[in-house]
Amino acid sequence: MTVTAAAWPVCTICYEDLRPLSDQHLHCLPACGHVFHALCLEQWLEYCPGGKKKRTCPVCKQPCGAAHPPTRLYFSSTGTCPIQACPSPGSASGGADPEALAAEVARLEQKAASLGKVVEEQRQSINDLKSEASADLSFPDL
Repeated sequence: MTVTAAAWPVCTICYEDLRPLSDQHLHCLPACGHVFHALCLEQWLEYCPGGKKKRTCPVCKQPCGAAHPPTRLYFSSTGTCPIQACPSPGSASGGADPEALAAEVARLEQKAASLGKVVEEQRQSINDLKSEASADLSFPDL
């Protein structure tokens, strides 16, 4: 089985593969868990659109300043490609690996919970802004 570029996750800053065993180090943002090449993330944070005081994740815009510094990721290798370890649908085993499917479900549930948290924080921010705007309107200028 050949591994295509689509089989590997990509760095959303440079759109290159995130291969943990390459010579490029990978970092994640603890606030959201998104992973990037160390150099890409360093450059993003240095030239972040919000300035140095409002550093955010390039994907979800979670704050990632000094209180949440990037964390380097370390990997161990078994020597086999994760794509090759998964049986294909037409293989003799008769289907997908239940453990791999359970791991994928757990990963997606964690991602959904994380995104739900982001949505809730955004809703709260909108409600705060609405309250602030209505308070400004209720007090006419003297």
